[in-house]
Amino acid sequence: MAADLATRRAARTPTARPARTLGIRLHQVITTQAAAALVLVGAVVGGPTFLLTAVGAALLLTLTWLRTGERWAFEWIVAALRFGIRRRAAATVLDLAAPGTQMTSADLPGGPGAMLADDFGLTMLLELGDPVGVLVEAQPELAAPWELLPADGRERPPCRVQLLLAGAPAPAITAGDGPVGISYRSLAGGPVLGHARAVLAVRVLRAEGWADEDLRGALTGLVRKLAKRLNARPLDRAAAVRTLTDLAYADPPAAVREEWTRLRAGELSQVTFQARPEAGAAPSAESMTRLLLLPVAATTVALTADLPGPESTDRPLISLSIRLTAPDPALLEMATGALHTLAAGERLRLRRRDGEHLQGLAATLPLGTSGDPPRAGPDWPHGPSRWPSGHHGTSASGSAAGPQGSSRRRLSPTERFGRLVLPTGRAGVVVGRDRHGRPLQVRLFRPEPTQVMLVGGLQCAQLLAFRALAVGARVLVRTRRPQEWVPFARGTAAASDSILLAPPGHSVEMPPGAPLRPLLTVLDLRRAAGPSPGPITAQPSGVYDVRPRTNGGIGPAPTRQEVTASIGRAAPGDRSGDGSGNASRTGNGSGNGNGSRTGNGNGNGREGRPWEATLTLRDEFRARDVATAVKADLVLLQPTGADQAELIGTTLNLGEVGRLLTRMRPGMIGVVNRQAVRWATLSPTPVEKVLIGDPSRSIGAQ
Repeated sequence: MAADLATRRAARTPTARPARTLGIRLHQVITTQAAAALVLVGAVVGGPTFLLTAVGAALLLTLTWLRTGERWAFEWIVAALRFGIRRRAAATVLDLAAPGTQMTSADLPGGPGAMLADDFGLTMLLELGDPVGVLVEAQPELAAPWELLPADGRERPPCRVQLLLAGAPAPAITAGDGPVGISYRSLAGGPVLGHARAVLAVRVLRAEGWADEDLRGALTGLVRKLAKRLNARPLDRAAAVRTLTDLAYADPPAAVREEWTRLRAGELSQVTFQARPEAGAAPSAESMTRLLLLPVAATTVALTADLPGPESTDRPLISLSIRLTAPDPALLEMATGALHTLAAGERLRLRRRDGEHLQGLAATLPLGTSGDPPRAGPDWPHGPSRWPSGHHGTSASGSAAGPQGSSRRRLSPTERFGRLVLPTGRAGVVVGRDRHGRPLQVRLFRPEPTQVMLVGGLQCAQLLAFRALAVGARVLVRTRRPQEWVPFARGTAAASDSILLAPPGHSVEMPPGAPLRPLLTVLDLRRAAGPSPGPITAQPSGVYDVRPRTNGGIGPAPTRQEVTASIGRAAPGDRSGDGSGNASRTGNGSGNGNGSRTGNGNGNGREGRPWEATLTLRDEFRARDVATAVKADLVLLQPTGADQAELIGTTLNLGEVGRLLTRMRPGMIGVVNRQAVRWATLSPTPVEKVLIGDPSRSIGAQ
């Protein structure tokens, strides 16, 4: 044992790293010396040989020292050669981004965890926060990645810790500047995220003296400690594959095409960047969260730290990679300008990975790879005695303690990073405002199917569907009263594929839900009453025609200018073009449990796919609705009568809280899941009042 320990320590003796001053590499100096020697040889030989050697030396120096854009000339040539020979076809994201990587399993206290193995090391993944929790909960602050490993003095191989954050701002790009986007910005009151993920990749690197079994033991030990300390969830093989696919926004991976200036995955385009802090600067937690709000469909940020062994005097190496995703290349170029502005303020130098975007994709997936040689952190302390550890925290602002002298002292990288508030604690669909006036968000779309039951009015269901459109969702409404939904569908002015109306029981093909394009199915099975205000026709596919009309029936969708102009004069209860009538009674009266599949179902089961939600609307809660409520992941309640409140309280085990349902104000809504109850006001925006009306409901109005 002592001999093995001595061998490992000897193997980890620090080695000199190639110096890079002002971006100059060691082989550039060697190439310059070789060019000079070539000229000298030609001069000695003389004649035509001297001319040839002089031309060769000039060409060699040009390729070595000519810098265009963000790279040396020889770097452009190497990138072009790699781009030309790179294999791009793959069946999975893992094969696409990291060819040759094998996925195995390792035993952990909570079950088997996925382990990625390649020629350079082993990697395991931990999900930070709860991506499947329906209620959005505040998350504890997180230290810098180089602080996370336990400072227990135990032997361990060199490690790499990668913190990956992904976020999609709301309103989504698909909402544009129409009524959906205008309304959601007013509702949120500031920048918010519709979707966010946080994943930690822990990697042990192969080193002399460390066998595979030793590496596996060291890695599983680190993961167990981190999972307990950070309240994180290690990903099993199925969850790891799904997470990689979701974070790549490429399903199927075979649809990914690498071009010189971007990656294309279906309708989405992606560009990647490498960011390096200038001297005296370092990535900060605040800058990472601000990056997630760039005006694109989604932003992915990966901060990677290479950590040598505990007794090594080498400094940690850090790298920052960024990936922008948008449906339109023009939007990517606009966002690139915003990214450069933000990077300049944070003193980060950006390098766009043209010709290397597939490598950039690998760097922005939780694989434990940086995609580019990392660099030592600026002003990093030398020696193991001055290593930062997870036992030493900093203030949330990342500044030095004490009011005096802190501005004159140079902050360490740990202090410059500060503390990270995970974005998963403030991402979701805004359903209303809490008692403090802050947006109340729910995770309506998750990496698993979601069942929601709404006991309330039709206008409340339309309000929720309208807000789901703001996070990029497609909406499929199965209804027997299309006259109530057609004015809403036309008034949203959403894209033609964003909202669809169909009779219950009719088979409809919809694209499956995805992180940036989830699917909401609304089951409105109540029959309409009263005369029809105009013809509601069905298209050959069987869905209702919601295209704007200029003659007969419901009028055309209002323009943005008309909506804005009418906000000031519309009464809260007005509803232009609304009416009721006899619906087309096609189908057998049963709802389709999931929007992207054909066939009939009742919508009460756990059927469905990830990133899909089913909302079942009930005007009243009756005994026959108990099973639906019990199976639901989320129950939304508007004010209800005493008898219904008692039945709901018994069904959902609300106890004394159930009595509060009869005391809710008309504009309130109760948000109930299996662990907690939240109260909120619907707070309809002026745009929502014009397009939908007032969604408030009093007990006497039922």
